[in-house]
Amino acid sequence: MLAFVARRRGLVAMLGAVLIAPPFLWPLGESRFLSTLGLTFLDWAFAGVLILSLTQTFDLPPGLRGWITAPVGRALAALGFYSYSVYLWHMPVMHWLMPHLRERGAFAFSSPTLGWLADTAVYVSASIVAGYVMARIVEGPSLKLRDRLFPSRSGRVAAVAAPVGSETVPAMLFMFPVPPWLVSGDNTAGTAGLLQLRVQRP
Repeated sequence: MLAFVARRRGLVAMLGAVLIAPPFLWPLGESRFLSTLGLTFLDWAFAGVLILSLTQTFDLPPGLRGWITAPVGRALAALGFYSYSVYLWHMPVMHWLMPHLRERGAFAFSSPTLGWLADTAVYVSASIVAGYVMARIVEGPSLKLRDRLFPSRSGRVAAVAAPVGSETVPAMLFMFPVPPWLVSGDNTAGTAGLLQLRVQRP
């Protein structure tokens, strides 16, 4: 499937650009189109971005390869792993914490640009921290309790990590970044890992 799409990257990029354009053409919050079909178009557009990223291969310069694939790759993998929790908990941050700070002049700098940058930095950082903390103290234990009380009858999913770009990774259903602390062994040393999912029957 990816090979089929890779031969049509230009078409995917063009359609993605068209589908992502509406929010830049109509006012947000006032357009019924954006509140209905526009949201679906955005889903398709970012799906196209994901497809393009999965079908594009490139070699990093040797001097950057280790730096990019290790700390940056692992940070992005960790952020992706907790992204849904961050998405959920950014709303309390947006609706409670940020107005609270703004009312007290926390971002009242002489330069509006500096104030906006500080506001955005606090908002993004607080959202990530809140999502991470709540995932560790609520989501993780809840999922473990669910699995203990209601074990799956259809099989379990086994996770196997392999280095990015490894030629030893066989055909798989899904591959996505995995934080290095979720796996053991040396197969993620120095690089971001890929999580291989295999359904195993009990």
